[in-house]
Amino acid sequence: MKLINVIKPTHVCNLSCSYCYNDDERRPFMDIDTLEKVIEQTFSLARFIGKYKSVEFIWHGGEPLLAPLSFYERAIAFQEEYADKIPYSNIVQTNGTIIKK
Repeated sequence: MKLINVIKPTHVCNLSCSYCYNDDERRPFMDIDTLEKVIEQTFSLARFIGKYKSVEFIWHGGEPLLAPLSFYERAIAFQEEYADKIPYSNIVQTNGTIIKK
């Protein structure tokens, strides 16, 4: 069984969809301390429950690709630090408008 954690690193988006309800701008991006805590607690939960064979992180938003590359570099570093041999993967749910070749 896989433990899936959907993480919203930002509510900021580069589109202005008429149906969108998200206008909260208090803290537009997740801070690094929160990022570390979320990743550490995800792996801690997987170990505690014991039935999970892997962990999947889904990066959601807003538009998650608006977070700087350094944010995801830190995320991977934290995953490597806290995984303790638990396999993990990362998926980005994006609107795709800022992806470049």
